[in-house]
Amino acid sequence: MPAHYFYKHIVVVHGIGDQAPNETALGFMNEFIRSLPQGKQWELTVDNLIESVDSLMTPAVPGDPHVRSFQPANIVFSDTTDERTIVHVIGFSEVYWQPIARAQLQQNGGLLPVPIPTWARSISTRLLDPGYKMEQWRAAIENVETMLGLLRQLAFISKKTGVFVKVTTDFLGDVEMYAESDEIRQNINLKFFEVMARVGEFAASTRENIIARRELKDPLAKGFETFHDFEDLEIYVVAHSEGTVVAYNSLVQAEMVREGAGVHAGDQEFERASQAYSDAYAIAAARSGVKRQKFDWLPRVAGLVTLGSPLDKHYLIWRSRFRKNRLKNNPSRKIRWFNFYDFNDPVAYAIEELQKQEVPGVETDSQRMFDIRDGDLGFQRYPIPGKAHIEYWTDRAIHQRIIDSLMKLTNRVPEPLDTKWWAPFLPLFSWLAYVLGRTATIAAGLFFSNRLLRELPLDSLRSLPVFDRFHAMISAQPLGPESVLLNYAFWLAAPILLMKFFFEAEQGLVNNRNLPAGFRWLLMAAWFAVAFIICLFFRPGGSNGGIPNLMGYATGLFTTILVWRLHTTIHRGLIQLWRYTKVL
Repeated sequence: MPAHYFYKHIVVVHGIGDQAPNETALGFMNEFIRSLPQGKQWELTVDNLIESVDSLMTPAVPGDPHVRSFQPANIVFSDTTDERTIVHVIGFSEVYWQPIARAQLQQNGGLLPVPIPTWARSISTRLLDPGYKMEQWRAAIENVETMLGLLRQLAFISKKTGVFVKVTTDFLGDVEMYAESDEIRQNINLKFFEVMARVGEFAASTRENIIARRELKDPLAKGFETFHDFEDLEIYVVAHSEGTVVAYNSLVQAEMVREGAGVHAGDQEFERASQAYSDAYAIAAARSGVKRQKFDWLPRVAGLVTLGSPLDKHYLIWRSRFRKNRLKNNPSRKIRWFNFYDFNDPVAYAIEELQKQEVPGVETDSQRMFDIRDGDLGFQRYPIPGKAHIEYWTDRAIHQRIIDSLMKLTNRVPEPLDTKWWAPFLPLFSWLAYVLGRTATIAAGLFFSNRLLRELPLDSLRSLPVFDRFHAMISAQPLGPESVLLNYAFWLAAPILLMKFFFEAEQGLVNNRNLPAGFRWLLMAAWFAVAFIICLFFRPGGSNGGIPNLMGYATGLFTTILVWRLHTTIHRGLIQLWRYTKVL
């Protein structure tokens, strides 16, 4: 039975955050293997799991005397039918770019080129286009700025909040450095070029390894009795989060280099890309220690997979830096592109912005280079927004689409990539979470206010007729004197609901223009008056704990106010930014 041998290489690009070498690639490789079909028709052999055990913190440079060892990570997947056997050798590599961003921080004394609050404020100034949607964009981003400031204030009270501030800064810092700095961005793209330049070496080393094993009659060489060379070599790029921006931007730069200086004379983006492209081959040769002919990898790229990608908003916010019309010609072969995004993922978007033509009739880079067809795949499969951003890696249906629809390893029909049954109920759950969060914060504020007032000598204030009568009314109405706590809840909840109604009316969300402007501020003043009376009269007496108790309750009340404002800014900032930008 004749056998046909193919080499396919998957390059994994990680996203933002702290990453360990090989962590992302190995995690993807494990899930990829688990998603392959099983049965008599198919056979799987896992050769090894990691590409290299070299130190990745010290990059190789041309002339570096230290020749690094190389061991390609790969698996062998065979599909046997009555007519023939198809053997796929699949290699795996990782574009590990995180040390570049961390090295920049170390060189700058742990500081970002631009402080995060200042940088966040600059984003809204990039969105000064007129229109309601852009206004909502700016309002949401300004709330994100406020949120970052509040987190810093809370960090003075809670060390755990300080850790959260650091993590937030680290994550946003990666985005800032890649988006704002040409030098840092090109160094990261250089890492991408370097890994891609080595794929030819990966394939050649794998070929030599197979032949050597066969000559030694190694059992792992089973199925390669007639092997001499691979009939074809294909590369697939799988990227996540900010790594999708790295992958896409690098691929477009590589195509610019192929088009040449004659087309891009004087273009600084081309000059940076061309230098990095050339350096990548020198670094790859130094790493492998083997001098081979340069491997033209770009025509071998058959597929791009983006998971939870913020690409669309990079090319909207940084329009002067991430251009959609770098390329001048159409490549002879388009790269198939699958973009997976969950509607609950606050980072992920469709790729509509990249498809919008700035000049009518002139294709964008994504239209020239990529075949998207039905590859822009949105769904609701992961219920928790933060968790949704990383759930793509373990979704069996996504891996099967990569295996069967993109790489064509089998003729199997992949699992449906459908929206889950609970998706229609998510707005209700979101609303409940919002209400519960607000209720808990109000309860905490009332608790600390009551305890604070109990510590103060306010008996003379409680004896004033106006306060006493007002408290008697709200404690007995509308449900009777035996339901004091329920009466309190009514007088606290009713003004809040009315304030919400008037707020939405002022925002144009309620179709009633006859409502008096600013009436919600009067309701807010009345609410605070009611809350003060309730806290003043609820179980008076106090513990007489002195200054320590006063300081403790005052700190608790201050923290509750900050948490309330933080909850507001998260809702109006991150949540609304996520929702508004889905439809821009």
